[in-house]
Amino acid sequence: MRIWLHHVNLCSTSVPAMEAFYRTVLDLGPEPSLPAARVTTPGGYAGAVAFVTDGTTQMHLAERDLGV
Repeated sequence: MRIWLHHVNLCSTSVPAMEAFYRTVLDLGPEPSLPAARVTTPGGYAGAVAFVTDGTTQMHLAERDLGV
């Protein structure tokens, strides 16, 4: 059996720093299709987010206060 990931959601207290790491160190690019479909109204997610991809798998980077 072969496993294939469509997307992975990762949380951080600093989305800009995490996005910079994934874009510069791992050479991922922006995922242009997701920001337009993002829901921020009640029931959606109002925190900071970024979307990056390697062309196959998407990384959803979301703001989360981890209490650290």
